[in-house]
Amino acid sequence: MKCPDKKYMIISIAVSVLFIVMFFGIYFPFEFLVRYSIIINIIFIAILLFIMKLFHDKKCLITFITIFILSIVFFFAYINGAFAPFIEKAIGETPEAKVELYLQTASKKDKKAALGLWEFPNWWNSTFAGFDQLKERREKITNELIEAKINSHFTITKIDWWNTCCMPSITDDSNLANGARVYVQLTDFNNNKLDYIFDVFVSKGHREPGIGDSIRHWTIRDIYPENEEPLFWARK
Repeated sequence: MKCPDKKYMIISIAVSVLFIVMFFGIYFPFEFLVRYSIIINIIFIAILLFIMKLFHDKKCLITFITIFILSIVFFFAYINGAFAPFIEKAIGETPEAKVELYLQTASKKDKKAALGLWEFPNWWNSTFAGFDQLKERREKITNELIEAKINSHFTITKIDWWNTCCMPSITDDSNLANGARVYVQLTDFNNNKLDYIFDVFVSKGHREPGIGDSIRHWTIRDIYPENEEPLFWARK
């Protein structure tokens, strides 16, 4: 087999992936493979031995080693969230994007869609203090903003980034945050300024080095005037 060869490249990449799965136990993208870990390890060794036996050409070996190393570097960059901020912006999974989408929807007087963007966690129900009040607030605030004929253009004056794990606290690193308190200045049809706060939290995904699912999916949990108290995330 001559080098470089498409089949050889595919085999090299396959071996690199199997190496990662075997030695680092990273099964989160394909959890169904966990039960087959022993089989995967055997396949990895068999393919590796096949390559070492079949390809004696120095260029081929260098090509394999290069792809092997690049695959590992790429993978570690992925699990440490190196690409996640760019992906999140591209797919609209940021607190700023969620605020913008809600306000655009409210400015179009689409109440049903606006309410659908303000979600509660599945585990949060009427047994929790503040649940009924938050449901009432969602209806009230959405109606108020629609009636005020708010402009879809807005200004974010400040964002408090929150790390909600273990000992919740404000963090300076937005890339490791699971919550965002977004301070927004709106404008109504009379050009009056309205100051609101949007509490936006991660509903799916993580941003902790080594965890794996580094793409965060954000959801609006609470919206309220700046002079009122939060109901979902009471910490300040």
